[in-house]
Amino acid sequence: DLTLWLEGPSRTFKSSQAAVFNSHFGAEIDRTTLGGNWHDTANATEYKLFRLKDCLAVIDDYAPQPSQSAQNIMDNVVSRVVRNIGNRQGRDRLHKNLELRHGRRPRGMVIATGEQYPHGESIVARIYGVSIRHGDVDKAILTECQENAAEGILAQSMADFLMGMAETYVTRIEQARQDFTNFRKWAISQGLVGRLPEQVAYLCIGFKQAAMHWKACGVINEEKCRELVADAGAVFVDLARLHHTRIQSAQPAEAFTHALHEMLTIGKVHLRNREDDRTPANAERYGWRHTEPQGTHIGWADDEHIYILPTQAMELVNESLRKSGNPMNLRRA
Repeated sequence: DLTLWLEGPSRTFKSSQAAVFNSHFGAEIDRTTLGGNWHDTANATEYKLFRLKDCLAVIDDYAPQPSQSAQNIMDNVVSRVVRNIGNRQGRDRLHKNLELRHGRRPRGMVIATGEQYPHGESIVARIYGVSIRHGDVDKAILTECQENAAEGILAQSMADFLMGMAETYVTRIEQARQDFTNFRKWAISQGLVGRLPEQVAYLCIGFKQAAMHWKACGVINEEKCRELVADAGAVFVDLARLHHTRIQSAQPAEAFTHALHEMLTIGKVHLRNREDDRTPANAERYGWRHTEPQGTHIGWADDEHIYILPTQAMELVNESLRKSGNPMNLRRA
């Protein structure tokens, strides 16, 4: 119930990596033949994710759009698709005779690529973000993987894995369920909260299945298998901790205080001293380096507290977030 989100600037090989992963399901797949794009409609994407049962689906190219209206359209698609994946639900509809037609829920694993992360706390919490920067990807290894993919070696590897899975399917499923419980408990013990422990548990199960397949093929021994699984778990936890900071920064309260501090810093708004309506004596402590009040008056301050005019401040913060391309439509409690 997670979307693996590869984020990074252009030319960091996000799509190329995703294509290598996807080529386990077909040798003809490369970065020009990925199955989905964030420019697709939400209905089209829902249909694809329903049909790609037990497969890997790639939704490519989330990027800043040239107009706010185009950005809103893409963000609406992202919101609907990521929520459906996170909730494992589809969008139910009615037939013309008013009988219920059940929605097409996503039934596969999804990797998304984008030049930035989507906004909104609930959306960011439903993805597992991995940031990629220039120089992170070894191009020689990527090229080798692409050659193996084109020759069908990765697809053959997946076929071999599925044949091995089929032989002991019931036992493997039961073991995976137990592994999920154990990995989730371990992730919680590492301080992860929210959806992150379950996300880490799912990824650990996937990597363990791969390592067990490598051992069965004679590529690694039992000791190396355990070592790789432990190392992968540590990496997944570290990435989850980084993603936790993104979730926190996407929280409405965090966005409000950040925007408010920025407006105070540049002088778009100002506070007055609670006792005599002058500029607060401790203004510089908060980074508001103005000798005279500037911008709109939104409240007062003393040595310990800030007293905000809620309606005025909320309107200005919402306007600031909207102009920055990150509208949140914050409301008073």
